[in-house]
Amino acid sequence: MLLQEIKTLLSRKISPKVFRLNSEIYGMQYDKKNNYKLIRKVMLTIDLSLEAIHFAIRNKVNLIVSHHSLINKPIKKFNHNLINKLTLLSKYPISIFVLSSSFIAAEGGISDTLVNALYLKLERTFEIKTK
Repeated sequence: MLLQEIKTLLSRKISPKVFRLNSEIYGMQYDKKNNYKLIRKVMLTIDLSLEAIHFAIRNKVNLIVSHHSLINKPIKKFNHNLINKLTLLSKYPISIFVLSSSFIAAEGGISDTLVNALYLKLERTFEIKTK
């Protein structure tokens, strides 16, 4: 599947951008601007840790879909961990798509999955509040 097709699926059906908080990063966070790149392996992760990036490299992953972003706040001071992550990413053809909280509130997302798995009843839907 092409990267553009996956991006469209994620942003329109699986985890629509309308469910994110305004302060959150959502969508492609790291990419070499090739929407027509063929994606052969996708990795899902909560955090973009150094270990997760090493795992992706070892397993020849083309796309990482993460709940948390690589950089959450404006960079005031560089730390070695961030520099190591960016150095690794610059050497390998890995793209990163960040879902943030949109996947929690989306229909069929984390919240719905937990409700169904635990046989719970959802009394009311989530209300999205932004500042």
